[in-house]
Amino acid sequence: MLREPAVAGRFYPADPVELEHEVRRYLDAARSEVDGDPVGLICPHAGYVFSGPVAAESYRTLRGRRYDAVVIISPSHFERFHEVAVLTEGAYLTPLGEVPVHTRLAERMVSSGGLVRAAEAGHRSGPHGGEHALEVQLPFLQVVLGDSLRIIPVVMGEQSRDAVRSLAEAIVHAARGEHILVVASSDLSHYHTDSHAREVDKRVVEKVREFDPDGLWEEVRQGVAEACGAGPMVAAMLAARQLGASRAEVLRYATSADSVYGDRETVVGYLAAVFVRGKAENGRVDGEVGAEEKTPVAGPGEVRFDEGVSAGELTDERRAELLRIAREHVKAAAKGKPAPAVEVEDEVLNRRCGAFVTLREPGGELRGCIGYPEAWRPLAQTVAEVAEAAATRDPRFPPVAPREVGKLAVEVSVLSPMAPIDPEEVEPGRHGVVIRHRGRQGLLLPQVATNQGWDREQFLDHLCLKAALSPGAWRDPEAKLYAFTAEVFSDDETAS
Repeated sequence: MLREPAVAGRFYPADPVELEHEVRRYLDAARSEVDGDPVGLICPHAGYVFSGPVAAESYRTLRGRRYDAVVIISPSHFERFHEVAVLTEGAYLTPLGEVPVHTRLAERMVSSGGLVRAAEAGHRSGPHGGEHALEVQLPFLQVVLGDSLRIIPVVMGEQSRDAVRSLAEAIVHAARGEHILVVASSDLSHYHTDSHAREVDKRVVEKVREFDPDGLWEEVRQGVAEACGAGPMVAAMLAARQLGASRAEVLRYATSADSVYGDRETVVGYLAAVFVRGKAENGRVDGEVGAEEKTPVAGPGEVRFDEGVSAGELTDERRAELLRIAREHVKAAAKGKPAPAVEVEDEVLNRRCGAFVTLREPGGELRGCIGYPEAWRPLAQTVAEVAEAAATRDPRFPPVAPREVGKLAVEVSVLSPMAPIDPEEVEPGRHGVVIRHRGRQGLLLPQVATNQGWDREQFLDHLCLKAALSPGAWRDPEAKLYAFTAEVFSDDETAS
């Protein structure tokens, strides 16, 4: 399918020279920069004269970067259908040229099942459709990312909680071993007075700043906040967190009244935001001070699946199977081979459960550590995915080479569900802890305190550093702490 432009000449210029000039003018006027790797964006989708300057703040953060694919999630304004429609082949056309679909990754997305399906619904132009929310993102991406741009176009005909969950899981599944950007297309409140719109939109802005997708979902569900792309926003936030984003930055908020063409009686709200992984140094993403593992956390109360696995259920046989799966995936990743299929019939290993995989050198030095703190996928599948990521995608280390695999010890940490905890209740060595404060988050596993010899205050101070907060920030009454425990086991295999 070649999707023809539906709103060129209306939402943005149809002439390619004029269009590129306008996009570059917005980008040059933008001032946003981020210290780290953008994993997700929120961008508005109105006509460029209204929302272009806001969108440019998000897209400016991508300058000089490169992605294997960009997942663009749009609501459906005109077509009714009860699925999340992914275009798996073909291209979108704009005045600046064709933007090809990344077919392999798009097909991987829909293979996850659920409500995410290969479909042309929502993507058609002409008499059967003309969705603008996805299309208007493309010229910005074409100018910023150039000819390397490949997209996975997604239109949410359904924005239910199940649809949001399915989409976030599908994105994470497709992103294995890839460098993916997720863009959520959404405007905020519609057709209020300017002053009222700003009050309503303040709720959305704060939930985004706090990196709280569940809170955002509830605000919109209860009708106290508005966003036509609430589903895309929440799905992007959940996926970005699982892809390593540890903080959210609100870049700009405006309404259509801020445009020279706008009035203050009936306005639309616009938001630009970015979800960032790590800190940038010499073109690579570096670890935060005090970091011992690299995957951030999903906020308590979000779309969760805490079926859980108790310590007593992790028999020697099940532990051995998880270690086997982890090592197989480390080997395959190091050799650049396709990941082995995870086929287990064990009911316990098929429960959704959070887990980390840690790789250590013979002397005990850390060589990689990645995990899913939340129970997103079956335990066996989680261990497989994070083992592969620990071997190849921990930004603190180069990818594991084949010759190293046999010398590395593999450690698996199976996590319990998280629960709120007061600082004085934290037990170093027993509790892993998550902090959420001022839109930033960090996590330390229980064994970190033991390995480092930290007492409770030292552990919490380093947890703050992990979240890019000042030591002692955990004492702030507004800081939220969540504890979990972990069953930790490892092999000492030295043969390849």
